[in-house]
Amino acid sequence: MSVSISVGKAVVVPNFANYSAEEATNVSPDLQVVTKQSFSDNVPFGQLIDQSIEAGKKLTGNDNKTVNVTYSVGRPYIKSFFGQLEGDIPKLIYENFNSKGASVTYEVYYVDSYKEKGQIVNTNAYNQYIPTNAHLVFAISNGRYASLPDEKTTS
Repeated sequence: MSVSISVGKAVVVPNFANYSAEEATNVSPDLQVVTKQSFSDNVPFGQLIDQSIEAGKKLTGNDNKTVNVTYSVGRPYIKSFFGQLEGDIPKLIYENFNSKGASVTYEVYYVDSYKEKGQIVNTNAYNQYIPTNAHLVFAISNGRYASLPDEKTTS
């Protein structure tokens, strides 16, 4: 005599490449789908980069039914940061790039300028696409030729 115990109906993991990031969370009520968006140098915007459980795998009762899927937001694009302050650079890099899967690094150097001290006055890349591992170089005004702020507006 043999006894069989059912672990329930199997859930087949879909191929999330067939769905958008917006559609992915509603594909199967039996799966917990966690979506993430990330930059990619090679995968076009909106396309699937990765899914944590391969498509076609059958999950049963005791299997973890959480599937992590990552969709591309394309290549990073750096807008002009001219006029921003040096102290804002770490936040700008994190929010615009590294929080979305890029590994952008940077360095600064100081130049004589008519701009207020601490302002970004030049950079090696702006208003263009950059690689996900780009290294940015920012020129920061040392304020040498800047005029002092108007006393009427500072009091």
